[in-house]
Amino acid sequence: MTREDVLSLLGGTQDVGSGIYIYLYEVDQQYLLRIPFASDEAQLGVTGEDLLKALVPISGDIAPMVYVNDTLYQIVDSQPNFADEKSSFNLLGKIENTVSSSEEPKENFQANDDIVGAAVYQYGDNIVVEFEGKYWLYEHYRTKGAAYPYTGKRAFGLHAERFRLCQVL
Repeated sequence: MTREDVLSLLGGTQDVGSGIYIYLYEVDQQYLLRIPFASDEAQLGVTGEDLLKALVPISGDIAPMVYVNDTLYQIVDSQPNFADEKSSFNLLGKIENTVSSSEEPKENFQANDDIVGAAVYQYGDNIVVEFEGKYWLYEHYRTKGAAYPYTGKRAFGLHAERFRLCQVL
């Protein structure tokens, strides 16, 4: 199935991807499901049964965010490889404190994830957070108050049976 086939079958929803399509669906009012497509021509590549194995329970948490230099940033779903990019990072400081994972940070060098002590780097218009030897890209958060995945537009009321109709072609 193509990206358009899936949208036709399951209905329109929120695309939370950055550079690729990642469609977010709510299933049985208890789970979230992300369905990725690398391009317009990409095929689904898995059955509906396989999709249902990737369900994530809904909680009150919002996406990981950090507040740095009076700007709110949100982690991106698709993380790039930074192996050759580290020399272009500019150290800004370290995460100093946290808020609940259901809140947006509001003070400089604050996060809503347990990453106190993580290094924060400027990387173009975005930032990169280094924690436990891994680098995580965060983008400027433009639509404050609509943190994915738990608010905003997404397809509601879909039942697991609907996803079982997805087929590999």
